[in-house]
Amino acid sequence: MKRQQQQQITISAYTMEVIQKSFVNTLRWLEHYIEKSGYSGNWQKQIPEPIIRQDLNDQPSEIKGFMETSLLALDGVIEDKPDFLLENLQEQFYSWLDKSGIRADNCPEELVECLINIHKVLTKDGKEFVERVDREASEDIAKMTLEERRKNFYQTFTLAQKLMDGAKERKQSLEGKTYKDVEAKNRFTGSHEQGKEIFGQIKDYRSANFSIQLRTNSEIIQDIRQNPRNWRLDEVITQYNNQGGAERKEMALIHSSAQVGFEGAVMGDNQPVYLAQRFDQREIAQINQALNISQQSTQVQQQTSYQWKWQ
Repeated sequence: MKRQQQQQITISAYTMEVIQKSFVNTLRWLEHYIEKSGYSGNWQKQIPEPIIRQDLNDQPSEIKGFMETSLLALDGVIEDKPDFLLENLQEQFYSWLDKSGIRADNCPEELVECLINIHKVLTKDGKEFVERVDREASEDIAKMTLEERRKNFYQTFTLAQKLMDGAKERKQSLEGKTYKDVEAKNRFTGSHEQGKEIFGQIKDYRSANFSIQLRTNSEIIQDIRQNPRNWRLDEVITQYNNQGGAERKEMALIHSSAQVGFEGAVMGDNQPVYLAQRFDQREIAQINQALNISQQSTQVQQQTSYQWKWQ
């Protein structure tokens, strides 16, 4: 009896609502990332609520960072929660994936990484993800000037205060209620059975056919510093015209093991080819430094017929 009462206290109506909103918010950021990353596959957006932030510049790498922050928050609120709650979130995730249209044969590496990280958190296997995000955040903070730290602290404090004020009122309105009093049904219409199968196919397909290595940006940069001769900057074809020729090219970071054919045609999916949009300006500067690329040489490159747009 005491154990049952403790479970009801732990999974209060307010806590259940926070968990559900945190989960949906993570998928909302993921959809925003897919939308801004230039994803070429056919996919369906399922969360209509827009993301409106004045401090957001819509760079894919920045949006992915916000998605990971939201996922980190979700990991915190579902910690030590019973299996039935996690299973409920897993079913919603699979349903979203089924309806999204994302499949093993049209899922780029960066998106695979996002999906796997979400799945790991929902299955209590997110320790490595949490440690990596925490480490990268600490590194970023350490590189900030005192003025930048003060500005970020003020923005974070102001946002947190607004959320706390609204949360306090909502918590009071739900006082005495349990998770059973909060509607937590699956808002996504896809099949969770099919979505689970699709997720397995994404993992298996990438692993079996392309030996996928899900590297973070910091891991890529570290490898460049240690093995600069294995990396180069060049253009790759990202869009073909009706005649099979190159309609669009983009600057990319390419590993020597990548199969890149004539005029920048990437031979197959999940090659170690990373578009410039994956990296923010700070990371690009680190890559240029590791590859010994000066600002002057970059400007010269931009004047060539390739019209490189690395920076």
